[in-house]
Amino acid sequence: MNRFQFVADHHRRHGVKRLCAILGIVLAHLDGALAETEAVGIYLQLQRQAVQRALAATERPSRGPGPAPAPSPAHPAVQPPRPAGFMVEQRLQAGHPLAAAVHVAGCQQTERETRPVTAAEARQALTQDPKFFRPCEFCRPQQRLGTE
Repeated sequence: MNRFQFVADHHRRHGVKRLCAILGIVLAHLDGALAETEAVGIYLQLQRQAVQRALAATERPSRGPGPAPAPSPAHPAVQPPRPAGFMVEQRLQAGHPLAAAVHVAGCQQTERETRPVTAAEARQALTQDPKFFRPCEFCRPQQRLGTE
């Protein structure tokens, strides 16, 4: 069903102007939701990469005494995750108006759980998703990233 058919079916009961106004509001909401979806997609990609790094770290064979086993082709050697120079403080909840904060690693102004991110991930979050990510006003990660 398209909007024209909807208006044709209901114009006597509610009036064409009112129906068009309501449909305009609905379309504006859908446009906003689509814009959010792109940023949420990037956020989910960052989360997925963190999970993949954690899984890779746990899949390393445990070493007992003796020489280290040679990496097999099925399980190439996995480097331990390197400490990130930045971290992201999680949002309170999905749809909360306060964006997730990006911090320099070690910043003491965090209020919620954080996770480490690389400089490239932090830069991407701050430059491409300002609606969902904001820089910490105390440690100012945008200065170190050169994104001011």
